[in-house]
Amino acid sequence: MIPVNVPNLLKTVTTIAYGGRQAGVDNPDVAWIGTTSAGGQFFIRTTAAGAFTATNYAAFANTDTPQNVVLDPENWQHAFVVDANSVFVTEDGGNIWTDITGNLLSLIPAVQGLAAPGNLLNTIAFGTDGGAQVVLVGGVGGVFRNVLGSGNQWSEYGAGIPNASVRDIEYDRRSDTLEAGILGRGAWSVSSARNTLAATGALQIFGDENFVGQDDTILLIRDASNPSLLDVFLDGDMEQFQLSVIQQISVFGLLGSDTLIVDSMNGLISLASPGFGFPGRISFDGGEGTDSLGLHQTGGDLQSSDSYSFRGMTDPTGLSVRVGLTIQDD
Repeated sequence: MIPVNVPNLLKTVTTIAYGGRQAGVDNPDVAWIGTTSAGGQFFIRTTAAGAFTATNYAAFANTDTPQNVVLDPENWQHAFVVDANSVFVTEDGGNIWTDITGNLLSLIPAVQGLAAPGNLLNTIAFGTDGGAQVVLVGGVGGVFRNVLGSGNQWSEYGAGIPNASVRDIEYDRRSDTLEAGILGRGAWSVSSARNTLAATGALQIFGDENFVGQDDTILLIRDASNPSLLDVFLDGDMEQFQLSVIQQISVFGLLGSDTLIVDSMNGLISLASPGFGFPGRISFDGGEGTDSLGLHQTGGDLQSSDSYSFRGMTDPTGLSVRVGLTIQDD
């Protein structure tokens, strides 16, 4: 074993990343070391016998002791770092750092009611979905993602992943698998992750489930005992979905005269933004027939206003079908 000399390394090593690639050339000797030095610092080397030199991480505002670092597998100078409450990126090997935390902390349940957030973020990973680059962070409340270029807009990722403290996440490009280690809940994995890393979390609901032309009634309401779940009633039959990972709900009435009711009795059904300046949305395509959309509050605390989008449809015969809108406070 060859000892590694890191100048001014007087404190604890908190994270390490090694091996990289740049301009199509592999460099197995590149290494990043994060430490508690100077309140949080990174050191880099680029050759096996080369010295570790300090980056400018400690000089930038709001940086803290790094919890974890991940490198872009195609460009080792493109690195992402998570500390207790923030996410940073550098594109030039640590000379300039940019805070990309955006709305991330607002998605974490533990932030609500806390005057001074504690250690909320633990781990970070990097993946691609087609041409999109995606940063994933694990912490209190689950796994969260940011599609680069989306305006630092984060959303929760992974339907079914427990909303608990995620201690470690790893993305394996070869197997296309994302794995998450969750405190007290074991290990969870998402296979074929490349197909979903950047995809909008969409819930689609279709009418005419029992027969063609059925007059459907669709009710959307947060669950009374667990408001993090969305109860979807289709003609009386109920299914539950994890609301925090949904960014778009599309309801298709198809044939018949259909009714969509959005009930805010147990809280507003607010959807996370998919980024790129677009809000989360609920849309209703009534199809043929006379259809209606109702925004109801059948009880509970008075809710503030929210925005929902809906649209009509033109059928193949050219008939324009209109959708009615009612606002009701019960």
